[in-house]
Amino acid sequence: MIVGHYASALVAKRQEPRLPLWVYLSAAMSLDAVMIGLVFGGVEQLEPGNPEAPKLHEMMIDMTYSHDLLPVALWTLLAAGTAFLGTRSLSASLWIGALVGGHMVCDLLVGFYHFVWGPESPRLGLGLYTNGPLAALALELLFSLVCTWWFLRGTGASRGLQIALYGVMVLGCAVLLPYAL
Repeated sequence: MIVGHYASALVAKRQEPRLPLWVYLSAAMSLDAVMIGLVFGGVEQLEPGNPEAPKLHEMMIDMTYSHDLLPVALWTLLAAGTAFLGTRSLSASLWIGALVGGHMVCDLLVGFYHFVWGPESPRLGLGLYTNGPLAALALELLFSLVCTWWFLRGTGASRGLQIALYGVMVLGCAVLLPYAL
């Protein structure tokens, strides 16, 4: 899930508006940022399978330190604790923690398989990026649209802003469509 992580930040912003949206967006995508750093550092693996025409179901991926259950629990506590130290707001820190931990929950529904701690441990999730990439994108789009609706409801946002936000979610999922076919 990619667009859905960004969309989940909208829910946090709506529920706890004291922090800027970029903080919630960063928290929602923090595990992917850690993964990219670990891939570049040679610790984790992300290979497209066929580099000329990458497909989600062909990717070889190892996210042991960024996306497995035990590390995610630690990343969640670290993010929530850091947010609390920086804001002194229990509510904001809980939302930051929810976005980091919720990242894995979203990935378990729409994403690659995850593990408790390494590939020798129990496998978690539906693995829809591998087993049903089109279903994964459909669920991600639905989730993103619901989060956007939640964010916009009752705000009095202009029609233009509403169209733009919904458009970003649809376009974000549409961009991934060639990788799912």
